Amino acid sequence: MKKLITIIAIIYSTISMACVEVSDYATGQGVETSQIQNAINAAGPLGCVNFTQDLKFDSTLYIPQSQTWNGSIDWVATAENPVVPGRLMYVGTASPAISGSNVHFDKIVIQGNEGVNSALNPAIGIDINSGNIRMTHSTVRGFTTLIKVRNSYYNLFEATNLMHANVLFDGGGTNNLNFTNCKFSRFDTGIQYTGGVGGINILGGSIERWTKQITNPLAGAKVAITVVGAYVENYPDLAASQGLVAVNYHAVFGFITSSTFTMTGSIISMKGIERLVYDYNGFVTMDSNTIIINGDVTTPSNYLVYEAGTASMIKMNNHIKWFKNGVWVNYDPAVFSIIQIAGSKLNYDYLGFDLKRHQSAVIP
Repeated sequence: MKKLITIIAIIYSTISMACVEVSDYATGQGVETSQIQNAINAAGPLGCVNFTQDLKFDSTLYIPQSQTWNGSIDWVATAENPVVPGRLMYVGTASPAISGSNVHFDKIVIQGNEGVNSALNPAIGIDINSGNIRMTHSTVRGFTTLIKVRNSYYNLFEATNLMHANVLFDGGGTNNLNFTNCKFSRFDTGIQYTGGVGGINILGGSIERWTKQITNPLAGAKVAITVVGAYVENYPDLAASQGLVAVNYHAVFGFITSSTFTMTGSIISMKGIERLVYDYNGFVTMDSNTIIINGDVTTPSNYLVYEAGTASMIKMNNHIKWFKNGVWVNYDPAVFSIIQIAGSKLNYDYLGFDLKRHQSAVIP
């Protein structure tokens, strides 16, 4: 019995520690889909694959269960278009570019085009059909949808750059979605989701340059959203990247929610954002944020919170900074409203706000 246990332990150790160098299979010259897949297959389940060269592939790469991909590029230390070796470029168009379950990407760059001024690849970048995804210090960019995950739990993104896409993350029945110190940029929709009961947590990092919305619940999905210590800013004066639905980064919405939305310790510049939060029968708490209002930019219907429901609770205590014509001035409720109410029977706790001062601007 002891020998059998030893043999099993050796086999498991051999499988779990198998690490393959893609450079032993591929040269980095031309399209090498089969060579890359051979390296992936050689590593097998629980194995790891090291990517240290620029590689191109033109059809789906299939990742065995619980495999780890290691690269050599830390996006934090590089520009938006890293040029150091180690990028995986998908030159096909069929979806998805990469498929797997329970996968971990570390310091990997996966791209569907040559950069933000190139057309979007029509494919899905990464398709996780079961299990979860963990992505650290990596970049995914240049696909219509960067990442699609279904029926999964405990998905983790850390110090990762998701950029240039119509949809950054598409989750169906996805639970426990966590982004820590990540960057979202150059997109139409950030996170869209259906079903799921776990929360969406955005901790630190930045959200910049979008044309539609940051979060979008589909099919009546009700998921708690928490944003802590994030930097949020749009750039309506800049032309949008190729392939996005608008010509510039002027967004109607920030966060769309119908459950619990909490935002604290963040900095939000309202330039180019018509409604930061669009809520329907949820519970909105915004506490200890710095809201920068750019009064010298004419944007219709500027509101921190737009409440479309009839049974919501809103709590707010934030620092409002009004920037107009290059100087800081007193807040002007005639130009910018804290809340717009479309429904009725709402409960409010304005905490740091003077309700009388804002009454005419709060209720249309």
